[in-house]
Amino acid sequence: MARTRLTVDATPRTAGIMLKKYSTGFDVFDPAHFAPLIVYLASDEARRVNGEVFRTAGDKVWVYRGWHSLNRIDNDGTPFTPKQLAERVKSELLKGIPPKEGIQGVASEVL
Repeated sequence: MARTRLTVDATPRTAGIMLKKYSTGFDVFDPAHFAPLIVYLASDEARRVNGEVFRTAGDKVWVYRGWHSLNRIDNDGTPFTPKQLAERVKSELLKGIPPKEGIQGVASEVL
């Protein structure tokens, strides 16, 4: 997570969070913190790292396991209509799935 025009200008709610620094002055959201991960991923050392999703902020790096099915709905052999999806996504497909992390939750891990 980095301070960019998107995270500050286009999303004003995050500006206050993105401008915070540690009491030591360490700038957690400096975009330069992505460079070491990118260099590593482009190196021979990471030649077998593929299909992974990473997040970095300041001095932390996370790996995610995305693209795993959490739930499924089926429509008995016929394509869904937008109306059917509107009726069933929230009540069935997303039922019981933990909420996604918001910017405040992510920021609280690094500040």
